[in-house]
Amino acid sequence: MSHDAFLSQNPSEIDRRLRSWLRHLRARNARPRTLEAYSGSLKKLHEFLTKECMPIDVSEISQEHLEAFIADQLDRWAPATANARFRAISSFFSYLVEDEFIEISPMRKMKAPKIPEKPVPVLTEDQIQSLLNACRGRGFEDRRDDAFIRIFIDTGGRRAEVGGLRYSESDPLSNDVDVEQGVIRLQGKGGRERVAAIGVRTIRSLDRYLTARERHAYVNLRWLWLGQKGRLAESGMRQALQRRANQAGLGRIHPHLFRHAFAHYWLAAGGNETDLMRLAGWRSRSMLDRYGASAGTDRAIAAHRTFSPGNRFR
Repeated sequence: MSHDAFLSQNPSEIDRRLRSWLRHLRARNARPRTLEAYSGSLKKLHEFLTKECMPIDVSEISQEHLEAFIADQLDRWAPATANARFRAISSFFSYLVEDEFIEISPMRKMKAPKIPEKPVPVLTEDQIQSLLNACRGRGFEDRRDDAFIRIFIDTGGRRAEVGGLRYSESDPLSNDVDVEQGVIRLQGKGGRERVAAIGVRTIRSLDRYLTARERHAYVNLRWLWLGQKGRLAESGMRQALQRRANQAGLGRIHPHLFRHAFAHYWLAAGGNETDLMRLAGWRSRSMLDRYGASAGTDRAIAAHRTFSPGNRFR
């Protein structure tokens, strides 16, 4: 059942407040994916409260009820999922306080579920090279896939950011790609823009793709990445990446792995942490720590070979 259908069939107090909250988020230009995730979390809460015969009037929902819901989520899902639902519901109740639907948030003394540290495996240089080798060829899809994979590697961009790149030589305001300057403009979370640099080999690959793109049936579309039926959507990009991974014998892969790899190889090469935060679009050092931890031990061992205190003594 779609969320709209769910709301229309269950016109409870929590549903009405949810409608208001979603309008509020849309007015703030929240991303569709954020709206879906937040509304999905409230749907789960509504289902739980109903099943357990707990209040569904927002003024009657207490900390005890919400703690029971989060405990249920932890029993059913990974800590990261329960944490995301906690944050969505916390934002909902903060909105209710802000708009004076309730006086005090029942979540004010609650703490989000902890997410155990689980370093994400970083793609090795051999794996990345095998992936690029799978794109060798002169066909349109070869040029395209090589270009977007290199942009993932070179910028650490999120899938939505890279997938949302626009290209228009005649309209600078609608063009996110500057091959001459070696930069691209990414639309990050919350509509925040940032400029990311791309290296010489990525520029060369992108230039080859743009040449092939000139002969594409949908060349006049404003989107950079094109497929057989028009724009190459995020799902199409994910599928194309997986095809290349299968050809390279890498098994399952997803675009976010490149974000971890970007952070790791940047730091391993001695890159500045402040520069990394700016390039990756992170406002908090906690994100730097999270992504940088993926292969932190490997970097520490490599650094020790250079700075070993023991090597100072004969």
